[in-house]
Amino acid sequence: MAESTVLAEYSRGGILESRHAGSVAVARADGTLVAWAGDPDRITYARSAMKPFQAVALVETGAADRFAFTTEELSVACASHNGEERHRRVVAGMLERMGLPVSALRAGDDERHDEPPTSWEADKQLAQNCSGKHAGMLAACLAAGYPIETYDDFEHPHQVNIKNLVAEFWQVRANDMVAGRDNCTLPAYAAPLRNLATGWASLADPDRSMQAHADVVRRVTGAMGAEPFMVAGTGRLNTDLMRVTGGRIVAKDGAEGVLCMALTDLGLGVAFKIEDGTFRSHQVITLALLEQLDAVNDDELAQLRALWRTDLRSNRDHHVGDVAAAFELQRRSA
Repeated sequence: MAESTVLAEYSRGGILESRHAGSVAVARADGTLVAWAGDPDRITYARSAMKPFQAVALVETGAADRFAFTTEELSVACASHNGEERHRRVVAGMLERMGLPVSALRAGDDERHDEPPTSWEADKQLAQNCSGKHAGMLAACLAAGYPIETYDDFEHPHQVNIKNLVAEFWQVRANDMVAGRDNCTLPAYAAPLRNLATGWASLADPDRSMQAHADVVRRVTGAMGAEPFMVAGTGRLNTDLMRVTGGRIVAKDGAEGVLCMALTDLGLGVAFKIEDGTFRSHQVITLALLEQLDAVNDDELAQLRALWRTDLRSNRDHHVGDVAAAFELQRRSA
């Protein structure tokens, strides 16, 4: 069995200080593994990188049309957002149109410490980073006639639909996926990393393997690309990447060091997982992957390099070290 490999290294004063190991898989929508690093068969929870598939299930209930969801609203249904004012306002608008109180959300809450207590206490459930996804699920349940009180149960009909849809996109049998529960209470699933990449390749190129879902996929990924702020927010990798590429690359991270991308013009899906579950090396790893796959043009590369600095700065802005990618993708022989 393959092992993880070092993906990023941090140096200080000319010596190696720390390393982040992980695995990468790059696949096509037909399931072909195109490139990899480390162990592409590592069983991996997608965590929040499952949200675009959950949004496909939402749209296919007819809920997005019934409640006239805007591009902003469909994008926030795919989000792990910062809980900024715009995020909270958009989710609140979704619930208002459904006629549901904020208390219907079963995601828990995040306390907002960047604003006065009187403000964040009132809408802390809206600030929870998964509130848009949960609002979307409530809409799906209303549209399909499912109960809303138990929408986070594994046996709930909407969750069963999501499980089957995810298995279809990932090209695994539904009962072969490892099941767990996400921090926001919803079912979470794990499969080999290459299958996560295959699913994301189907988001990039739905006509190849997901013709029955193709129009809905394009609606979901189009919303993410058109409103990248809603997917994450200020200073976030996903938002930066989709904004700089004009939505040509669609990206979503997941807890414990996961990041997935759909490279729409190349028809590729990319998935990687950092073993220690951190995110601090995601930008340099992502940039290395995009360069090695020739997925961005010179102007986009320059913009991303300006945003994603690889020099480490002190509290007084001294250059104290550097972070660098430490891997080369392995490729299938022709």
